[in-house]
Amino acid sequence: MKRLQHFLLVILLLQVTTACLKDDHFGQSPYNTLYSFELEDQIGEASIDQVTCIVQCSVDSTADVTSLVLVDYRVSNYASLNPGPGIPLDFTDTVFYTVTAENGNTRVYKVILSEAKQNEQVRNSGFQDWYDTGNGYLEIGTDADNIVWSTGNAGASISGVIPTYPEVMAENDTAAIMETKSVSIGPRIAAGSLFTGIFELNILNPPKSIKPGIPFSSRPAAFKISMKYQPGEENKDGDGNPLPYDDMADIYVLLEVRNGDAKQRLATAWYRSSDTYTDWHELQVDFMYGELDGSYPDFMKPEDGQYADPSATPTHISVILSSSAGGGEFEGAVGSLLSVNDFELIY
Repeated sequence: MKRLQHFLLVILLLQVTTACLKDDHFGQSPYNTLYSFELEDQIGEASIDQVTCIVQCSVDSTADVTSLVLVDYRVSNYASLNPGPGIPLDFTDTVFYTVTAENGNTRVYKVILSEAKQNEQVRNSGFQDWYDTGNGYLEIGTDADNIVWSTGNAGASISGVIPTYPEVMAENDTAAIMETKSVSIGPRIAAGSLFTGIFELNILNPPKSIKPGIPFSSRPAAFKISMKYQPGEENKDGDGNPLPYDDMADIYVLLEVRNGDAKQRLATAWYRSSDTYTDWHELQVDFMYGELDGSYPDFMKPEDGQYADPSATPTHISVILSSSAGGGEFEGAVGSLLSVNDFELIY
């Protein structure tokens, strides 16, 4: 009899438990994250920034970008993606994908597509295009939806300074100017900066605001750029203490192989110097493919020590320029001035 009572009690508990474990017992899922994204003819994995909701990917140069379809993706459990796979879309214009959570919450991702080309160049590398942000400063590019180059102006403008700006040299000729400026509120200085990638302000960790890298799949031998540089008079560290060396301009290009969040350095071309050029000077720097040995300074090496196979094809390029090499740590000299024009990759 006791065994029968025990058996009936177990059956009752199972029934109650099953009744409680309905799909909506804890409420419908609010999660709407896009984890992976693959178009037909895509090269490598897409880079997905979950803060800006920007998806960057490149496709083969033979792909018809006016009619591409999504072939695979991964989103949060119980979420859906619209448009779905198999729907041809024109990627010559900005394309948006919406992830809808089970509870109806939506999140919109913007897809930035680049075509893999042989001996490709970075768009707007003559620094011609700038647009009015409506926030008191100009930003590089044609508009906010066409992101190739970015600056740190969005962060510096909070302190009332604009360290990166255009200068018209002649008709159809504009240079980019980066100037290290004094800041009265917050960090000691704001260095002028220009880079390929995205700027998303991180107040708690300002250096993390810069997210360099755009899709790219060629293998250049060198880069060249026209430049002028004048270091400021007093080079100081982030606390305002004098440093025993002059401020330095930073101009460098990194090729990477990215696979999701994993990054491997493929090639490095780096110029860091306090040399003064009051007239336009053509700088050319060769790429070093593969691991950097002990003859190279540590600042040129990846922090995690991860290198790609020297024969690999890159997935991303990061071009980074600054009026103060230590600007990310708020080290530099007020008044340091870097002017650049006509960036070009050499093959």
